[in-house]
Amino acid sequence: ADVSHREIESYLIDQVILRLDLPRLYGNLAIDEVVLRLHCGDTAGAFESAHRTRVHDPEAPSSPLAAGHGWGQSLQLLQARLLMAEDDATGALRKLNLLQNAHGSDRRSSLALTVTALKAVALWQCEHHKEAVRELDRALTQAAPEHHAYPIFDAGPGLLAVLRAVSERREVPVAADQLQAKDQLR
Repeated sequence: ADVSHREIESYLIDQVILRLDLPRLYGNLAIDEVVLRLHCGDTAGAFESAHRTRVHDPEAPSSPLAAGHGWGQSLQLLQARLLMAEDDATGALRKLNLLQNAHGSDRRSSLALTVTALKAVALWQCEHHKEAVRELDRALTQAAPEHHAYPIFDAGPGLLAVLRAVSERREVPVAADQLQAKDQLR
């Protein structure tokens, strides 16, 4: 009996957890499975997992997430990730802007930092590099006092190009007029 990892994973998520009536655990594991597949570059597998676990359409009556349990923001974030995987960064930006606006002044929460980092990646995909760098730089600045690295890292491998650009921007020497202004303050 040759059983694949995918069959075991599918059985655990789809059968055991649902039979135990653990919808929150099911939802978290289903979302994590899709995100991990995206991070590994397995876009087809991510979409297959999203359809199998029904996280792509939580409003469907057959979806274990249909009962609610506060999935709104997590599912919107997942939908933005899936849009980016389909090269629809503009659609992802719309979702991410809605999520970012919903958070208002709470910019240091884990979800808000992930949204900001993903927005930077989406902006980069849209060729808005300066905006992407500003957005990621803002997230890094907000995360630094609390040492929140994971919410930013959770944006995935697409973040690397933007992170390199932020690093280069921070290495740029201070302009002469900024030096004069500092000298005048002394």
